[in-house]
Amino acid sequence: MGEIIVKKTGLHTSIQDLGRGHWRHFGVPLSGAMDQRSAQLANLLTNNEEDTPVIEITMMGPQLQFTESAIIVLTGANLSPNLDGSAIGMNQSVQVKGGQTLSFGKPIQGIRTYLSIKGGFDCPKVLGSYSQYPMVTPSGSLQQGDRLAYKSQVQSGRNHALIHTDPQHFTNKILKASPGPEFDLLEKSTRQMLLTSSFLIQRNDRMGYQLKHPDMPPHQMEIVTAPVIPGTVQFTPSGQLIVLMRDAQVTGGYPRVLQLTNESIDQLAQKTNGQSILFQLA
Repeated sequence: MGEIIVKKTGLHTSIQDLGRGHWRHFGVPLSGAMDQRSAQLANLLTNNEEDTPVIEITMMGPQLQFTESAIIVLTGANLSPNLDGSAIGMNQSVQVKGGQTLSFGKPIQGIRTYLSIKGGFDCPKVLGSYSQYPMVTPSGSLQQGDRLAYKSQVQSGRNHALIHTDPQHFTNKILKASPGPEFDLLEKSTRQMLLTSSFLIQRNDRMGYQLKHPDMPPHQMEIVTAPVIPGTVQFTPSGQLIVLMRDAQVTGGYPRVLQLTNESIDQLAQKTNGQSILFQLA
């Protein structure tokens, strides 16, 4: 049995799987990997079950030291990964030797990387999920000094790249969505602006993305607090939009004007502040 020792945490590094279902009626968020397509791909390339926990790495990567040999795969954002200073590839199996350290450099494409390890991590399952969330698990992210156990793996032969990801997953600005429950309550001009204007990402985290357009009008619509899910686009009274993400609350009081497709949630998860997006009805 080997261990990954967290030498440095990076910006936000956490254990995630595909989410924590069946607990929303208790107010527990779904959580799970922000870009679930990339997380599933990481497990596919290590021959793990698709819901096996992975490490989600955001923008500024951690330093992770392996105590024993392992086979890993990195998918999602290219954050210039390296082993002991030597660059390694994305979307392919990589043999790691005991004592080596995985580090990251400059973000090249996207902001969230997924690390899968063949055989999976030995970490606690809480309420049916391995996903870290601060009010459910002891910590919402990995901490310096944490040790993650895994089964030591030795691979024979050479490693080969298995897939090439579609660049559109990272560069596409158009997010497909369906009308939300309150979409038809908007003024016609507001609906038109919502679907034809470019919105700037002002702030983002695992709870949601805040979007702004200078001409988006304020409103005085009031609704009874209602269920929301990842991908729900809320319209605040100030004219700002909030796209709820994987750690979002389970209810909200702002009008729900759009609902992103699962693919668009994954694509948005790879974007950051200062980038722009457009909405398009699916």
